[in-house]
This record gives sequence, C-alpha cells and structure tokens, in this order.
Amino acid sequence: DVETPPPKIESYPHGVYRGFDAYFYEGHWYMKRGRRWVYLEEEPGELHRYRQTHTLPAEESPSK
Repeated sequence: DVETPPPKIESYPHGVYRGFDAYFYEGHWYMKRGRRWVYLEEEPGELHRYRQTHTLPAEESPSK
C-alpha cells in the first residue's frame, strides 16, 4: 500500500488489471482498491503487454 498516490494519478495512462483501473506513472503501475492505493512492485504480464501494445513511454506527462 502507499500512503498517498502520486499527484493527478488518474490523469495518467491506464489499463484494467484484475477488474481494477491501473495507472502508469514514472515507470510503475498504481491501483486503487477500495479506499487504498496499491503500488505494484513488479509489472504483471497483462499490464506489460498492454503497455507494449499501446506504446506507453516509461514516463509520460498527464493528459491536459
């Protein structure tokens, strides 16, 4: 778990993992599960394939 998510996390690229929105921020995935945010220490294969298919860069600026 993380205390607080990165600023404007929901404006970053995202995919769905195990039924939850996962947001890609500075090379890592974050997911909101209920009231808490989870940082994925390792990139699941499903999200890795999503990122490769959608060509998300390792670091991306939030949408405006």
